[in-house]
Amino acid sequence: MMRIPLPTEAVRIIDTLKAHGYKAYAVGGCVRDFVMGHTPDDYDITTDALPEQTAEVFTDAKVIKTGIKHGTVTVMLNSFKAEITTFRIDGTYTDSRHPDEVVFCPELKEDLKRRDFTMNALAYNHDEGFMDFFGGIDDINSGTIRCVGEAEIRFSEDALRILRALRFASVLGFDIADSTANAIYTGYPLLANISAERIFTELKKLLCGKEAYTVLTRFKDVFCFLIPELGRLSDEDYRHTAFMVSKVPAVLKISGLFYHCGAQGAHSALKRLKSDNKTTHEVCTIIEACSEKLSDCRVDALKLLNKYDSAPMLYAIDLMLCDTNQSDCRMLTNLRQVITDIVSHNECYKISQLAVNGSDLINAGITDGKLIGKILNFILNEIIENRVSNNREHLLKLIQNSDIKR
Repeated sequence: MMRIPLPTEAVRIIDTLKAHGYKAYAVGGCVRDFVMGHTPDDYDITTDALPEQTAEVFTDAKVIKTGIKHGTVTVMLNSFKAEITTFRIDGTYTDSRHPDEVVFCPELKEDLKRRDFTMNALAYNHDEGFMDFFGGIDDINSGTIRCVGEAEIRFSEDALRILRALRFASVLGFDIADSTANAIYTGYPLLANISAERIFTELKKLLCGKEAYTVLTRFKDVFCFLIPELGRLSDEDYRHTAFMVSKVPAVLKISGLFYHCGAQGAHSALKRLKSDNKTTHEVCTIIEACSEKLSDCRVDALKLLNKYDSAPMLYAIDLMLCDTNQSDCRMLTNLRQVITDIVSHNECYKISQLAVNGSDLINAGITDGKLIGKILNFILNEIIENRVSNNREHLLKLIQNSDIKR
């Protein structure tokens, strides 16, 4: 049986608990990651020691009572952090998310029985090896996501597990077992009980998975339930949306998801998903830029940059270049190069880049705020139209022209 390379600190925690007469194992995602040949990001340890007993064992370490009500304390050994949770049985779930109560128990199998998927119901320590009561290692080796026990029960307990299953399928490239998939098809309305923030967190990870296209198309009803804007698309546009998501770089995944929904649709959906304002603004700006009538003419490019700035425009072009229905890829490629040249040469397309400013106008005797703004915009347009250069001396002479002071 494979011996996994647990960090020294994790081994120390497990051995210390065992030296005090308790059972202890690395558990869950960190064991799954090791079996798959990945290095875990964090470590969970499960034990039959009660939280207060765990704290007493590690008097020489920093102990944080993270979720002591649910049996969890965090132990810090230098910079290493591990969450240590007592074996437990979950009570009833009335909110489809959290157990109303937990009952501590002495047996590891009972604790693993309550977990979501077989690949996450694995425990390990160096002395006993793998504790795999539900075929988790076989499922990892075959690339299968399968609920522990009855999938309908697992999803009714915590509906977020539905999205976790889809996220794992996308990110890991695993297939979802028929029994688990059938429970997703029938149980996804339970996702109405899950907070928008948790849904959006899972969705963002899912979209970045290598099998996002497969998951988005196979479980279309789930995503149209979560995002009604997607449900209003034609079958062709929805499938094209899934393809776009699979092709664009990570930074454009959300924009790709709402590509066919328009800026207004994207805004409504992202607000409902409780997206942060920065992400919402960026995505909507990119999608709006995609709807512009584009040209690789330098003057037109400067006007686009004045309206959207360089980052949203370049992202919009990259998004459209991933559109297999896009007929004018050559123009888009040329436009991208034109914008890149404009930015690299620091050409002027914003008022803030003008060689003159409001103070220069005030010094020239122009004190009306609205008129100052009007004149600066006039000057900027003259520069964009290539009728005057962004030269301070030339612009100061232009300001003296009485025609633009009206």
